[in-house]
Amino acid sequence: SPPAPLLQRGGVITIVTLKTTNYYIMKKFLCFVLSAMVTLAASADLKWGEKFSVGDLMYKVDKTSPANVSVVGLSDAGKAKSSLALTIPATVNYSDVTCNVYMVGEEAFKGATNITSVQFDYTPGTTVVYISAFENCTNLTFARFASSIGAIHDNAFKGCTKLKRVFIARTDPDSQYFKSAFPSNTGMTLYVSRVGDKTVDNYKNIDAFSVFSSIERSSSVYDIMFTDGALMCVTKKPTAT
Repeated sequence: SPPAPLLQRGGVITIVTLKTTNYYIMKKFLCFVLSAMVTLAASADLKWGEKFSVGDLMYKVDKTSPANVSVVGLSDAGKAKSSLALTIPATVNYSDVTCNVYMVGEEAFKGATNITSVQFDYTPGTTVVYISAFENCTNLTFARFASSIGAIHDNAFKGCTKLKRVFIARTDPDSQYFKSAFPSNTGMTLYVSRVGDKTVDNYKNIDAFSVFSSIERSSSVYDIMFTDGALMCVTKKPTAT
């Protein structure tokens, strides 16, 4: 840092310290406060229980601060499509607020025969698939879950008669995967991460995955795909939202 300038006052030398660093810290702090105020003001526009549509999905506001939303079904645009490769995003923007997508609600897509696949994007929190969320999606052929999947509840994929391939990136499954979550389709394969030596055994020890004909490690299991095609699998256990 530059030396402090010296001021002469009646024969007494006074050191004047430059406050440049503190100035920029204060400037950044004020910008942060203003940004937070804008976010809080925008969050105030969200109403608990309010439903809204973005793209192919319909959402419901379950919490306003922080802004947490659940997926409750297809939007009109999603319903109008004859074939739909569905993506459940980590966040969605609504009313100038970035909302966390933390759950696919009960019976959200029940009977939606136009859904052919579903992919869950990775989130630093957790994503829950609730009861009968995809029940009787009879044209669903594969599902891909990031390692941030926290729970898959009863009958989540009941009646998905064409489901053959399921990809799950999480290496440490637990009891939050319910026994009746998946159908008992012939020849159904579960693909798990190549990270960790015991990943296959971890899944074989959970009843929910006993309906799969085989459980295999695969390089096609990932959390994030980069623009250059590189894949990344996050290994840390997800935290509650």
